[in-house]
Amino acid sequence: MTTKPRFQFYSERVFARASRPIPERLRKDKSESHTWTARDIVAEINRDAGHCAHVGSEVQPPVPIYGYPPERLHEYIDALETLASRQVETYTRKGKQHTRAMKTTTPILLAAVASYPEPTMEDTAERRRWIELVVDFAKSRWAKRLSSIVLHLDEGFAHLHILCQNGGAPVASMHMGHAAAAAEPVKSLRGEAYRRGCSAALDHFHASVSAHMGWARISPAPRPRLGRAKAIRERQAEIEAMEADLKARAQRVALAEADLQAKAAKVNASWRVLGESAERLNLLRDAIRDQGALEARMRALQDDDSNPLL
Repeated sequence: MTTKPRFQFYSERVFARASRPIPERLRKDKSESHTWTARDIVAEINRDAGHCAHVGSEVQPPVPIYGYPPERLHEYIDALETLASRQVETYTRKGKQHTRAMKTTTPILLAAVASYPEPTMEDTAERRRWIELVVDFAKSRWAKRLSSIVLHLDEGFAHLHILCQNGGAPVASMHMGHAAAAAEPVKSLRGEAYRRGCSAALDHFHASVSAHMGWARISPAPRPRLGRAKAIRERQAEIEAMEADLKARAQRVALAEADLQAKAAKVNASWRVLGESAERLNLLRDAIRDQGALEARMRALQDDDSNPLL
């Protein structure tokens, strides 16, 4: 188990067949004008084209962990939307109860995200243990409503996407925040009830998973919460900065390599000059040796009294 201080990241959201406008006062970012649909989140999980710009150029296929594999998630959503289209809801008008088809903006899919707080993407025993704990947590909490768990390894931290459904019926009651808000009779207090419910969900996840890993429930220095669009822009800016830094470093390495090659060429040229000089020296030595031998021979002939030439 890691000895570094680590803390959990866990969140839950619900998604409908159709998006709806987000009130301006609730927008975390100006560009987030509408909610995501169930198909949107599945496309992001499945790394479909046009839904993974926040990842950059290092997109990797999602890893199936439990239930529906990534390649069957669109089929899963098709079936879920078909079931949802058959649902009816009751409403009261002028003191009378009526029924109608369930609204397309009623959430039918719950999606949770659990993040592993180590930036490494290595398959370690600790991470496998964490995955097992998350799977056990999801099974215990949602039982047969749990549909799929998928692992992503192409962002800043490895993380799991958890998908749950209610047979096409509304899933708000499966989300502890929405369930707490629905149980609050005073409308003005529902926002606070929602936050208490979400806090309880974090407590539950910590007790079921993070505490067993030795991780804290919250960060000692939490980052400010951002809207998804703004968070994606910041992540893209970080990616671009990293790419620019890598490019600059590559250029420096290329310049250093060129400098080394130039120096190596000079060294090789110096070795060639030395080799040529050594060769000339050997030739000179041979010539001197041959000259000495010739002179010695001439002296011997001159000293020979029997030489008829003298």
